[in-house]
Amino acid sequence: MERVGFGYKWMRWMSVLINGCPTKEFKISRGLRQGDPLSPFLFNIAAEGLSYMFQRAAEANMLRGEDFSDNGTHVTHLQFADDTVLFIKPETKFLYNSKRILRCFELISGL
Repeated sequence: MERVGFGYKWMRWMSVLINGCPTKEFKISRGLRQGDPLSPFLFNIAAEGLSYMFQRAAEANMLRGEDFSDNGTHVTHLQFADDTVLFIKPETKFLYNSKRILRCFELISGL
């Protein structure tokens, strides 16, 4: 959570307490039931992580988005609700790097 800009106070609020003390990181093995009010919030945290990964890769020239205007703006992805649409230039290195990002996200998030 720190990597995507959450502050210390927020991370303390979200930490799991056992016997009144925050725990170390742990692997999640079960999800929430569909319809749980916390579920969309947790999904948004994960989706923000994916967005961050694509933004950083574009800044590092590891991938390039499509041009939709003449001002040099490149769109690599759009997110709405639980959908993510990728707009990656069809070059082998960009597609390969996009696949690597998605695989890393899969391993990190469990999604």
